[in-house]
Amino acid sequence: MSDPAPATTPTYKTDPVPADWNNKSNDQKIEWLNTQGLPSDPTVNLGQCYRQGAKLTSIFRIVFNVLKYLRGAVLAKDNAALKKKFAAFAMAMNNGVARLSNYIYDNSMTLLKNGKYIDGTTPLTPVSIPDLPTIDGDEAAKPPSTEKPFKDTFWGAFIDTLSVLIDSWPWLKSVQPSMNGSYAELLKTVADAGQTFFQEYQKTQGDN
Repeated sequence: MSDPAPATTPTYKTDPVPADWNNKSNDQKIEWLNTQGLPSDPTVNLGQCYRQGAKLTSIFRIVFNVLKYLRGAVLAKDNAALKKKFAAFAMAMNNGVARLSNYIYDNSMTLLKNGKYIDGTTPLTPVSIPDLPTIDGDEAAKPPSTEKPFKDTFWGAFIDTLSVLIDSWPWLKSVQPSMNGSYAELLKTVADAGQTFFQEYQKTQGDN
């Protein structure tokens, strides 16, 4: 009995963008992107790239909303060391995550607007990222529970997400002249500052 043939990875065509692109609805554009391969890797279709960008944009929006609740809770505490560590974390988030979030959003909108990447060196290729744990405003303001590993908390899962992106997208490690560094370096600063802050915040559990 012969062995089954190995599964083949589908490849997608790379057609020119339709002449009537601007007249298509967003749904029609996405439907076409689903049939078109990424020029640098035709096993990935452009629709997957668009959805990856949309998912990350949604995740980052949630994270910054949760950060607002966290800021209010920290500022209400009489703890100078904690406030200092939070300030470092918040600054790292603005310098790294906010900047990357804006880039990803613009990247996705450019793909939808033009039917192709203008800069093909920074594609938003599919990455396996789990949904963040559900969290409400009251819970967002509390220190991460010490009853489970930090990686299983909302913020732990988010910091793991940043690590996945760094490992999956080589272009994040490229130096950006406008930043005098790379996105990977900025995200590493977020992860380090976050770990430091949340370790300190966990110590305050039970404080008024």
